[in-house]
Amino acid sequence: MYSAKEYYEIVRKNIKDVFERIYFSYDRTRGKIWSELMDYIVRIEPDRYIIDLGAGTGRYSLVLARSHRVLAVDVAYNMCKVTLRKAKRRKLDANLDVIVADILSLPLRDNIAKGILLIAVLHHIPYNMFRRKVLEDVVRVGVKGGIVVITVWSRYQPRHIVRVISTYLTGRALEIGDAYVKWRHMGRTLKRYYHLFSKGELRRLVSSINGLTIERIYTMKLRSKYFPQNYVCVAVVNKC
Repeated sequence: MYSAKEYYEIVRKNIKDVFERIYFSYDRTRGKIWSELMDYIVRIEPDRYIIDLGAGTGRYSLVLARSHRVLAVDVAYNMCKVTLRKAKRRKLDANLDVIVADILSLPLRDNIAKGILLIAVLHHIPYNMFRRKVLEDVVRVGVKGGIVVITVWSRYQPRHIVRVISTYLTGRALEIGDAYVKWRHMGRTLKRYYHLFSKGELRRLVSSINGLTIERIYTMKLRSKYFPQNYVCVAVVNKC
């Protein structure tokens, strides 16, 4: 039997390996931003620091870098390389720093960020204890009054319900809600780990973190009128 930490390392290696491979196709197909998420962040004063955790190829970081100092963090080197290349091409590199790091152990000082994004990243972290650790670190690096924007995938989409049940029945689930989602790449099928959330689970997780206060939590239905695709949580850092 693996320990929780060993399972974490296995899953994180899976995520890193997949995203190191698919960075090019990911960048081509994940360019759209959700403007309503940006609305929470752009109200931050232009001279304040924003951290984009799990930044991918920089779709949010690059927009924010037009008016703010931004740090883009991702576990995949190839993703970071694309972000930096685009920043230089758009002459945004003076406002945008890029680092390769695991968000479970951020190499950052305390109290530096007025805004922190976790867009479609927390659902790649296995086990509630490790998701809590990520959010506790968010509180550490955020300043009092800082804004935190989190999005996760919902488990209540028909295509995901089947995956969740299959993952559970085959003994691959670490928790209820775990699933492996396919990505076609150069004729091969790669599988990425997800922990798919319910709205209540996301609320309980964020509410359990000392130093975070939920400002708003809601559902986004992008492709269906009936089934939630994403949950969004906007929280404020309220530490002493």
